[in-house]
Amino acid sequence: GDMYIYAAEEETKAGHGPGDVMYMNKGLEDGVHPGDKFFVVHQGNKVKHPVTGKKAGYYMRKMAVAQVMVAQAETATIELIDGCETVHLGYELIAFSDLKSPERRETGQRGPTPSCG
Repeated sequence: GDMYIYAAEEETKAGHGPGDVMYMNKGLEDGVHPGDKFFVVHQGNKVKHPVTGKKAGYYMRKMAVAQVMVAQAETATIELIDGCETVHLGYELIAFSDLKSPERRETGQRGPTPSCG
């Protein structure tokens, strides 16, 4: 991706989470403004087509949500505002959207309760 986290306020930390301040490589000249939100994502394993076995892309795991605090011309300061996974330098940022979970259907089966949406 072309948007990513390139630095952190506390660079010596092993990983980052909610409340931590980090810096992204895009700013006002790229349409980034204070208040904008982004998903912090990390590229996972290759995804293969179930029939052909050909590479279909990569699994992108949502790690956290970041919000722009201050935007400069070419960079922006972000705060991690939500998330269940550790964030590291180099993780990509994609546009945030308020995704709604599908309505729950009664199946008669019980499963584990997710701990982190």
